[in-house]
Amino acid sequence: MLEEKKKYEIDIEELQVENSNFKREIADLKELVNKNKDILSYHKHTGDTGMRVNKIDISGFMDTVSSVPTYTPKNILKQFVFYKLDTTKRLYVYDKVAKAWSYVALT
Repeated sequence: MLEEKKKYEIDIEELQVENSNFKREIADLKELVNKNKDILSYHKHTGDTGMRVNKIDISGFMDTVSSVPTYTPKNILKQFVFYKLDTTKRLYVYDKVAKAWSYVALT
């Protein structure tokens, strides 16, 4: 009976060690999840190009260029372009019907 009791006590000790290890792993995973939540709160995947979109500003949503766009966009995300050259800022939009780029000046 003493041998059985000792075996039982050893099993409890082993379980306590495993439980402690699991608690540390869970704490590490919670920390990782919280970090990822923070990242996701600022970025979402666009689904098209794999770029991330920053919700605070528009970087990543559209291309930023320093020359006037002349290409024909292949998808909707490429139909919007942010133009910046020195202090000049414009938002270019491609009109598929007119097959031309138009822009509005930004301040």
